[in-house]
Amino acid sequence: MVKIEIGNFVRRHAKRGLKFAIVGAFGVIINGLVFSTLSDFDIFNISPFGLGSYIHYFENITWAWGIGILAAFVFDYFINTFWTYRDAMKKLEKSDEKRNTRAIF
Repeated sequence: MVKIEIGNFVRRHAKRGLKFAIVGAFGVIINGLVFSTLSDFDIFNISPFGLGSYIHYFENITWAWGIGILAAFVFDYFINTFWTYRDAMKKLEKSDEKRNTRAIF
């Protein structure tokens, strides 16, 4: 039977959840900064594929918006991988050393 220490489990996951929320908030800020910066240039203010003229919902979607979301995704992925889930990565590396294999990151 496996004994789980509830306090340690909750503390670890609460800390991880807080880190995840902080990274997500920074992702929103990065999205806004990239979008507002690229929106100043006319070339990024065109609607991809001309969807804005056909479907009203897509008229405000521009290349600047898409690039901002992509920048936020990339930022969030790497920061979550190397900061939020650092303990899980260390555990994975230790298990890989025992098996003489190597993790991707």
